[in-house]
Amino acid sequence: MVLDALPAALDTDKDAIRTTVRGTADIIAEAERRAAAEREEAWRTSFLPHAYLLGTESRPTQIILYGLTGGPERWLKVPLDLSQPPVTFAAQAHAVVKKTPNVPWHGATTGFIVNYSPDSALRFDLDGNPVEYFDRAYRLTAQFELMIGGREVPAQTFAKLFGIEKHS
Repeated sequence: MVLDALPAALDTDKDAIRTTVRGTADIIAEAERRAAAEREEAWRTSFLPHAYLLGTESRPTQIILYGLTGGPERWLKVPLDLSQPPVTFAAQAHAVVKKTPNVPWHGATTGFIVNYSPDSALRFDLDGNPVEYFDRAYRLTAQFELMIGGREVPAQTFAKLFGIEKHS
């Protein structure tokens, strides 16, 4: 409706408006593609092998509290000793799984995934047996941001403020 009224308001023809709108949309789409490519390159450059716990629920229960208390970095990510060879990564993650019958916010533990590189990951069952190969690292796309007074507050800071830090 606005685009239909715009030519009259600007005293120009409809085709000029359509061409300008399409051109603007193309510029925005290209900028978004470039930004996505830059984020991907930064992620690949900074990649370190890591693992994630898997539970019966793919989405966390109580998602707000989950995000405010650290999200996937706190509740799902399994730190690996990278000074050890990659062949030990599954055993390292499996040791954590054996001590974690329930994945917080995700239900009973069902296994884990080890991301060996940006282009290689393996999913393992509860017994540490490989069950699925991925030609891409398993990535959690959920992002949680807490803004107070226009400034981002990291989830770890929020957790410290409220005494809900993760204890190793």
